[in-house]
This record gives sequence, structure tokens and C-alpha cells, in this order.
Amino acid sequence: TTPQPLSSLLDFALFDLDGTLIDSAPDLYRAAIAMTTQIQLPARSLDQVRSWIGDGVSRLVERVISGSVHGQVDPQLAATGERLFREAYAQAPCVDSSLYPGALETLDHLVEMGIHLGLVTNKAECFTWPILEQLKIERYFDVVVGGDTLPTRKPDSGPLLHAMSKIGVGNRGVLIGDSETDIRAAQAAGMPIVAVSYGYNRGRDIGLLGPDVVVHTLLDLPDVLTHLASRHWTT
Repeated sequence: TTPQPLSSLLDFALFDLDGTLIDSAPDLYRAAIAMTTQIQLPARSLDQVRSWIGDGVSRLVERVISGSVHGQVDPQLAATGERLFREAYAQAPCVDSSLYPGALETLDHLVEMGIHLGLVTNKAECFTWPILEQLKIERYFDVVVGGDTLPTRKPDSGPLLHAMSKIGVGNRGVLIGDSETDIRAAQAAGMPIVAVSYGYNRGRDIGLLGPDVVVHTLLDLPDVLTHLASRHWTT
């Protein structure tokens, strides 16, 4: 039997940004260094900063200041740090950030296959849009939901459900992400989740956190989504 085209099995796909489509760590690291220099804290390494990305700027700043993933920080220091970080990051959000291998080809392929795409990130919209424009990928997305678009952010289901309603083509959708935050958001929204193995998950094996599928490259996505959708929505 001829396999069904993906567009007859799946209405839309939502992508996370940092750690899924782009490696943004170098630019976030530069902003972190600018901040720690100004408030005279020890410099952190790129690997440390990379391991702390994924829960929005406020948490990243607290982790950079404390030097720990669960670190608690004096609120006043955290507020100062966040202001300095945001100023530095806003000046150069996309100098060394880059698309992961296969990202562009995969977005092209999915659009050609008739799948509507959305972006759901915990990064603030003021940082997200310049990056999408710089990397020339904003045209792929019917909707972009940032960490400050709604009152809630991932792992809350709200951003995913909001994106689904904005795309407005049906409820058969999947999230592609790289972290526990993405997995929890998808599960809360009742949406299948494809996790990438290379992203920002604090060095842990993403496969242990219960995604429906793990991929090692985005180039596998069209085939994986076909299998996942036919398993999930056809009986």
C-alpha cells in the first residue's frame, strides 16, 4: 500500500527555538559575560551557560549569577543582572547563533508537504524576531509565540494551545523540542512530542524523560512524523 501523505495525517508542527532549530548559546554566553563583568562576578564558561539555557532569561541570569542550576539569588542582584543581560543581548542577539544542520531543509520539506508550522519559545519576542529575521526563517511560521506573548510559558500548555488556535487548521499537531520543559508542555497539551538529542537538556539523556520519539537530526523529521502521526491518529 502507498503510504498516506503526511498532510493527510498531521495538521501542524510546532517547533521550539533554542536547542532545537538554533544553537543560540554563543550569543547568550556573550551577554552573560557582559553581565558578570559589570557586576564583578566570576566569569562562567560557555559549557556552563549552555547547560543553563531553556527556562527563559530570568532563570538563566539566576543560574549565571549563582553558578548553579538551582541557585537562589538576592532579588535585587537578580533584577540588576537581568537588566544588564537584556541590554547586552538586545544589542547582539544573533551574531554567532546558527541554525542546526538540516534545520532549513527540514522546514522547507515540511512546508512543501503541506504542514503548517508554528514556533513556541520561552525566549521573549523582542529577542526572537530579530533572530528569526537574521537567520531568514520567519517566513516558515504561521504563528510565533514567545515567552512573553501570554501570561504563561512552557511547560504550561497555554502557549501550545494558543499556537494551535492561531494556526486554525485542526488539532492534529506535534511539538518538536529539546528539553524537559518541552516534553511537559506537550504532555499538558495532549500533544505528541518529538525530542532532539543534541539540544539544551542540562546534559541529561532526553530519551529518559518520556518523549514519543527521539531524533538525532532534524532531517529524520518528515519520516518520523509520518510514522508518529499514523500511529497516533489512525486506528
